[in-house]
Amino acid sequence: MSIIFGLVGRNGQPVAGEELGGMQKSYTHIPADGSFLWREGEVGLGVIQRYDTPESTCEVFPQHSRCGRHTFVSHARLDNREELLRRLEIPPDRAS
Repeated sequence: MSIIFGLVGRNGQPVAGEELGGMQKSYTHIPADGSFLWREGEVGLGVIQRYDTPESTCEVFPQHSRCGRHTFVSHARLDNREELLRRLEIPPDRAS
């Protein structure tokens, strides 16, 4: 199981590396097998990796879609999807 964290700037300003680094440091009490930070414009993401399956030791993140518009930091299952969509204010026609 890994920890995913991130920031989205709502004022058009790029996410500062110090902010993500501070978030990453707040998890130093949790054992980790690896970690990374990724920033682009007003979005910043980080992952604290824990290798809990043999397959996870080969995972390399972030990954980018072929079109270059999407960045992935995890292969994951979302629980409480409806609640997440509602809190992120994603309209039903954009939910897929």
